Amino acid sequence: MACYLNKDFLRGRSLAKGLFGLQVVDADGQPANELRCCVRNLTVLLWPVEVLLLLGRRIRLGDTLAGTYVRRVPQGAPSWWQNMRAYRLTRYSGYTLVATLAFVLVVHALSTCFFGV
Repeated sequence: MACYLNKDFLRGRSLAKGLFGLQVVDADGQPANELRCCVRNLTVLLWPVEVLLLLGRRIRLGDTLAGTYVRRVPQGAPSWWQNMRAYRLTRYSGYTLVATLAFVLVVHALSTCFFGV
């Protein structure tokens, strides 16, 4: 679960988005920071609802919550691997870590409460 929430942490590109030439960007067209990408992926538990909402629109519920959208990567943009080598921690990295930990703890507490797992 924690890996899914943070899959787009690298300048808005997961490995799959890198392969398909896609990128998560904010409203200004800049690559989304780690926190926006984490918020975007928080709707993983609501995916059936999200699929139904997506049928009439081109933007996911998670994108609406985070203020992001997905676009094609411009020509000449660095590859996923080049971004990985140049990655540096920012304050959003810390926020994302805290948000991910809180989300995982809430999901665990709810599953324990309702399912006794």
